[in-house]
Amino acid sequence: MSAYEGSRFLHDVAVNPALRELARVMPERALSSYGLSELERALFLAGEVGRLYELGVNDFLLHNTPRFGLFGLDMATYSERMRGAASRDS
Repeated sequence: MSAYEGSRFLHDVAVNPALRELARVMPERALSSYGLSELERALFLAGEVGRLYELGVNDFLLHNTPRFGLFGLDMATYSERMRGAASRDS
């Protein structure tokens, strides 16, 4: 996992309104300029934040996904998926 690239994408989404809107309406295109593998892109597109966290993406930055309504995530779904990752850590 390129945890750096995934985290960089989420940081850029937080500071760049144009990228944020692109990620909302054309997420594949928004992710395309980042050095992510096919699996990593698929995890983002599926909103699998728990798996992304397990692979090293910054958890603080992952919180931007429901904050900005990305990848079909709301806060409840985000929390559920992050709790699932935490329970696998135990």
